[in-house]
Amino acid sequence: MKRNVYTAFLPDGGAALMDTRRGRGRWLHLNPAAAQTWRALSSSPSDAATRRSGWRERTRAWAAPWRDPGQISAGTDYLPPPQRAAPRAASSTAVLYLPSTPRTAGDAAPAENGGERLSGADRAAVALATIAALASLHLLPIRVTLGWVTAAARFSRRETAAARAAALHTAVIRAGRRWPGRFACLEESLATTLAARLRGDRLTLCLGARPAPVAAHAWTETATHIIGQSADDRPWPYITAARL
Repeated sequence: MKRNVYTAFLPDGGAALMDTRRGRGRWLHLNPAAAQTWRALSSSPSDAATRRSGWRERTRAWAAPWRDPGQISAGTDYLPPPQRAAPRAASSTAVLYLPSTPRTAGDAAPAENGGERLSGADRAAVALATIAALASLHLLPIRVTLGWVTAAARFSRRETAAARAAALHTAVIRAGRRWPGRFACLEESLATTLAARLRGDRLTLCLGARPAPVAAHAWTETATHIIGQSADDRPWPYITAARL
């Protein structure tokens, strides 16, 4: 089953959902009540009747103490369509549950470019990856982009040293400066991941979110390091929704 909605359950009891089914995707941030409802509904059977019944039960449960059931039911408009649409739409969505524990300094330290030199082939891979990332994000739905980037992981044959991954990331940032449009965390991370995979290096693209203040982020990781982040950005505030 394709993963089209990725979920990060946050420390404050809320949740952040990355819905990739349309366009460039969108993040939905849920408060604790909505997060509990989403957890219950997304883990229930996929037929529409059961989901509607489950939503009515959750509505009654939350409304029992003091809330207006009609007001809670109106909140379904803010949930991804599978929870209120036809069975076909519901059956095409799976939720990826991942640990909701914030990273600490001991989990994955930021890696800095320690002067690692890239070869001509590396720089060519960076240029190609940057062009491909920009073209894909602007011309294709994000679910397609994430799909082919995940497929490219089969070319990753070796673990990437943190210094090398940081050097690739630095080269991607330099290449991105020539692009007149947006070149932020998603573009940087996608291009860095693709450049590494083109060279046979294993690098993970991560999508995540944080509470208070609410924000979403994309980044890359080796087995031991977060790439392209400042050492002052600690403790790591983002909860992973997807690792690709």
